[in-house]
Amino acid sequence: MSLEVSNTQAKNVALEHIARFYNHSDTPNDIIRYIILPHVSEYIKMVVCLHLIIMFKDAQFLRSYLENVTDAHGEIICQFMLNFHITHDRIIYNVYDVIPGKSINSLLCATLWNTDPAVCEILIEYGVDINSTDEQGLYVDDITYNIPLYYNHLSTYLHPSEQIVFGGRIIEEFHNAIHVITVAVGEEQP
Repeated sequence: MSLEVSNTQAKNVALEHIARFYNHSDTPNDIIRYIILPHVSEYIKMVVCLHLIIMFKDAQFLRSYLENVTDAHGEIICQFMLNFHITHDRIIYNVYDVIPGKSINSLLCATLWNTDPAVCEILIEYGVDINSTDEQGLYVDDITYNIPLYYNHLSTYLHPSEQIVFGGRIIEEFHNAIHVITVAVGEEQP
């Protein structure tokens, strides 16, 4: 198992390994133009951009992006984008750490990379499916507690980065974000 690192530390390490992110992420258009590979379809670029915003930007940046997508393309496209699953292959980090192939939508991305409950609240407000499951029928909160590592599930869509795993997750940091989801589905009280 990798050494556990805080969410802030994991984000800093990840950003060091995502080519050009520091210099080209002031706007969603910059992210799409400079961070995401050019051969990726325009729709998938919008989804990958959403995931990068969830991972590395704040709640206000996310809200602004979703407002702009809704204004430009409508609520249905925004909701489809929120609920689209990006699939990655199995990731072998070392002989002890293997992350099985998994599909990740925006809500799961938020609970794997962002400790701010406002991010989950915004995703729910804009229409993310709080009852979505993965290929094995697991819900977001179940998956979140079972993924021990911070890893780059977007690596096939980004300009080359030399690292894909960024340390172990401290699950306790995510309780407030996960609580937003369990309240929304009626499993816990506000």
